[in-house]
Amino acid sequence: MCFNRKFLIIVGSLVIAAACIGCAGEKTSDEKSPEYSDEGTELENLTVYTSVRSTGQYPESFVLTYNKSIEGAPLSPDDFHLEGNASYWGSNGSKRSFTSDFESAEVKDNTLTLVPDEFPEKYFYVEDFVVDCASDRGKVT
Repeated sequence: MCFNRKFLIIVGSLVIAAACIGCAGEKTSDEKSPEYSDEGTELENLTVYTSVRSTGQYPESFVLTYNKSIEGAPLSPDDFHLEGNASYWGSNGSKRSFTSDFESAEVKDNTLTLVPDEFPEKYFYVEDFVVDCASDRGKVT
């Protein structure tokens, strides 16, 4: 059971990375920055920072590091939305769905930091999740 949960968390994290790479590349002609180009941009690392509260473990931020600067990429927290499934202690495999928006999406040099807004589940019980990006105009699964 523990292996499957870790596997699903890793897969979910990779889905976030794919959504964010695609999101960083979408721009309107008014938003284009002369310094920014998504050509050749590749994800190098993804880290999920969590904290342990009295009610359990929660994700504080998702930090994506790219192989080059993504400064100027037109991203906002409203571009991202998270949906997932979670179990609970003693649930015998039953799941419930949850959603979360993001309160911030900050770009600094080659790093994108996404901070979830009121994440509704204990991270330990999250079975899988998907992040979609509005500027990608479609869900990454």
